[in-house]
Amino acid sequence: MRILLTNDDGITSDGLWAAARGLARVGHLTVIGTAEDWSGGSASIRLSYGARLARYTDVPADLGADVEAYSLEAAPGGAILTGLMTGLFAPFDLVASGANYGLNVGADLVHSGTLGAAVTGYQRGHTAFAISAERGSPQRWEGIADVSERVGGWLLKRHGPPILLNVNVPNQPYENLLGARIVKPVTWGNLDRARLDAVPEGEGVWRVTASIIRDIPYPSDPDTDSGAVMGGYVAISHVAPTGWAAELLPDDLQQLVHALTPGGPPPSII
Repeated sequence: MRILLTNDDGITSDGLWAAARGLARVGHLTVIGTAEDWSGGSASIRLSYGARLARYTDVPADLGADVEAYSLEAAPGGAILTGLMTGLFAPFDLVASGANYGLNVGADLVHSGTLGAAVTGYQRGHTAFAISAERGSPQRWEGIADVSERVGGWLLKRHGPPILLNVNVPNQPYENLLGARIVKPVTWGNLDRARLDAVPEGEGVWRVTASIIRDIPYPSDPDTDSGAVMGGYVAISHVAPTGWAAELLPDDLQQLVHALTPGGPPPSII
């Protein structure tokens, strides 16, 4: 099984390689990371045409020689199109994006470059998922690797039409997680922490500035993505791109919840 992975934090981000560690355990992995940080870039494919694609040689040693890696001077959506449409690669069975450094919940989804890359893959007819990590100190990237492995392994063995999932993970080792929940995106976003101002710079000219009120907490409703993560659960949201009619929740997603329960079956038999 072949997996295509990108992200929006850049080719050197720890989150990208954490997701790669997990996905490399369940399939042949090709990484096309962005040369720059594209956070907030949504599903942009700007700079995709004429972009420079180059082999990336600084792959972490623990990933092994079977992982192909490239850097692309374009947006995450462009990385997915490069993987799917240029003819450089064999067909992929799964598209993944992340892991983002920071949650992507609620209203943030419309802006997220992490989800935007997964949306691009989904719109090209592939099952896809985006994964994001709650920030913390220390950052528990090993939990991201384990969740990516289980989500990717389950999706590769799933039968049925393509689906698009957004996954948010608490900053915990996998064995400390309480399990997973299927939840809706909260009606809130990080922009609710922001204040924008327009500072005059001359006649008819202003500079837009922003300040962030970081002590405003994430909403804690347990039936939403942010609340599930705050409660110690992996939050799984079944999403559809803007403008598409929402599909009914697939019945088999409860099987993914079971696959993400610590102490359950090992990934090799999910």
